[in-house]
Amino acid sequence: IECPVPMFVITGDKDWAACGSKRAAEDALQYWNNNLGQFDQNWDHNFDVHYQGEVVGNFAFLHKGVLFLSVNIVDTDTEPDEMTDRHERNVMWTKEQMNAYKQNQYRAVVIFGHSHPSDDQGEYFWPVIDQIKNLDKPVLYLHANKHGNYEIYTPFDEAKNFKAVQLEKQGREAPMKVTILDNDSDPFKVLRNKHT
Repeated sequence: IECPVPMFVITGDKDWAACGSKRAAEDALQYWNNNLGQFDQNWDHNFDVHYQGEVVGNFAFLHKGVLFLSVNIVDTDTEPDEMTDRHERNVMWTKEQMNAYKQNQYRAVVIFGHSHPSDDQGEYFWPVIDQIKNLDKPVLYLHANKHGNYEIYTPFDEAKNFKAVQLEKQGREAPMKVTILDNDSDPFKVLRNKHT
């Protein structure tokens, strides 16, 4: 693989949840995990990456004072019990990762997920937002998008330190660079590239 930096891949609903039957979705998720689940291992890097064995696609690492974590959140309906179970495991994963380090070990958090923050994913976002609003650190949630356009926004009024970046719809977003500065008030700078 010819890329100068390690690449991490997150799950989306077209990768498994929208594959039809429960069996087809399970098979697709296993295939995704076997081929993309620890894709960063194709590079020789010094990130201490933690993978959650219970939820495919969840990973976390601390790099230069920023906690990066991924959660498998999709916006395609799966069976209610499966969705509730995955959200509960994602909440535990997120909280465990934010509590795994001392407060002075990280200055910001970046969360990767597929689905936008909404009531459909409230089982994940409401408990996590309760912790984030008391974290006193900036948090950025980068997520995909089905129908809208690129946007930077604050999805929850009660958590002003939680910003979200919605990528261009249906995979049309070109690679972008996000820089995290030491500036506490607005540390996330996004540089978008145009498709050529």
